[in-house]
Amino acid sequence: MILDTTTRLEVQIDTGSADYTFDYIAYNANNEPSLPSTVRGVISASADVTVLPIPVSPIVRFDPLAGFIYNRGTASIVCKIKTDDGTTERMQYQKTLEAGGTLQYNKNIGWFREAVV
Repeated sequence: MILDTTTRLEVQIDTGSADYTFDYIAYNANNEPSLPSTVRGVISASADVTVLPIPVSPIVRFDPLAGFIYNRGTASIVCKIKTDDGTTERMQYQKTLEAGGTLQYNKNIGWFREAVV
């Protein structure tokens, strides 16, 4: 998943709240990578949350390396991962997360759910 100058990564959940962490690399117009960076935050019910924004010059793309969405609530939630170019939202992945469950992203594998033990 590459996010260019028109596309952002969004997450939406149906109820409750969740924590997120995403690691990424930014590339400039010369294709030079930055050092890895991390964003963290909280997702609240029903509203789209921009996890990685549209890159702004001199950055021309973001390359997400890994991501984690943790359901810190006491009930299951439906978690939707989308890309949005300002006109069209595209569903990337949707999964129900039980309380204490984690949805993960790995650049080489894609999205997957970690089982609660």
